[in-house]
Amino acid sequence: MDHGVGCEVKRLREKRGWSQARLAVEADMSVSGVSMIENGRRNLTTTTLAKLAVALGVQVADLFPKAEAPLPFEEDVPKQRRSSEAVRESYARLIEAWTKHVRSRARSWEEKLGPWEERPRLNRLPGADLWAKQVQEDAWAMVDTVRDLRLWEAGGEAKPLLGDLMHALVEMSGIARQVCTEIRRPEPHWGSVPDLQFIIWSLMGPYKSKTIWMKATEKEYENPENVRRLFEQEFEKLLPK
Repeated sequence: MDHGVGCEVKRLREKRGWSQARLAVEADMSVSGVSMIENGRRNLTTTTLAKLAVALGVQVADLFPKAEAPLPFEEDVPKQRRSSEAVRESYARLIEAWTKHVRSRARSWEEKLGPWEERPRLNRLPGADLWAKQVQEDAWAMVDTVRDLRLWEAGGEAKPLLGDLMHALVEMSGIARQVCTEIRRPEPHWGSVPDLQFIIWSLMGPYKSKTIWMKATEKEYENPENVRRLFEQEFEKLLPK
């Protein structure tokens, strides 16, 4: 569960002097929903995170406890550029927070796999759809966050951090894909494919995924590391130059 985010939501709420009922109204949520989030008993989608952020007057990144590092530029002195070390630290802390969040989501899904597998097959379909959707939402939220924070300004040193997050997303998508393939396969033409295609599909859509995968199945890309390298190249194209 996202207990770290829940604690931060509670801290921000109390800082404003709001009750859970007030936050529920501002975020267009139920009081019980707010309570579950603050107590770490509810998994958060990007839609919910966005609602909470708007209601509390912060950015989505601010809801993550480790993502409190200062911006690369001082807000009160726009022309003053921070040291490169401070810039790297700021980005590193944010990406580490996202990575921890993604892996936390993966663990919570993994815990649910057992109970789902014990249920009748017909009852499994809604869960598979929901998990697939959550993977896509998290993947796009990560891309948007990277864009918003202009991670590419940190230069080459940002790439290892981005790589760590990508690997965490691959780990999470593997668990979600296990649900989708064993319970309900979202795309019939997928067949039996490695977990990496799931995250490519999540980030870039079915058409782009198919194009990448056709290229990746050429002889020179039989090595999984070559496939991963190809994906990283495609991912970098998502970032503005």
